[in-house]
Amino acid sequence: MYITVDVKVSTVGTSVASRLIRPATALAPFDVVIT
Repeated sequence: MYITVDVKVSTVGTSVASRLIRPATALAPFDVVIT
């Protein structure tokens, strides 16, 4: 259940994170999904 919610949030978060920090984007999606 958490994974499903995190995936949707990570999609939006990744888009914003990618614009702010590109290198961190690689780790950002994983951190968001794990969190």
